Amino acid sequence: MTSKQRVEAVFEGRQPDRLPLWEQGFASKPASEIMGRPMKTGGGRFRFENVKAADAGHDELAAFQREAWEDQVALAEALDWDIVSVGWGMPSKPSKWIDEFTFLFGEQEEGKAWSVWRFDARTDTLQQIAHHFENAD
Repeated sequence: MTSKQRVEAVFEGRQPDRLPLWEQGFASKPASEIMGRPMKTGGGRFRFENVKAADAGHDELAAFQREAWEDQVALAEALDWDIVSVGWGMPSKPSKWIDEFTFLFGEQEEGKAWSVWRFDARTDTLQQIAHHFENAD
């Protein structure tokens, strides 16, 4: 069976030749080690680079997303996955950069929702470190 036939069989309630394989998410660092080249597939750095591309403009964001898609397809093919997983990024432009690794989404004004995010290269994490949501009393 092809990957498409395998996935269709499962959704139609038929028995495939084997269970379809895929990963919901796959960090860029192990993907790069497997593929022997830098990859854009997921993880904190992936999301941080996605934000930087969005901040740089439409063309940069489109190029980032195209490269990420190509990397995710290449990884899926190399690992014989039946479904390509799309890395979840943050394709929004930040309202403000606080420092090189910290940025704000939204406006820190009364009654408005906002969140502050920070990237930690040592742990490959992008975390929300402060936030306020409307009606969050």
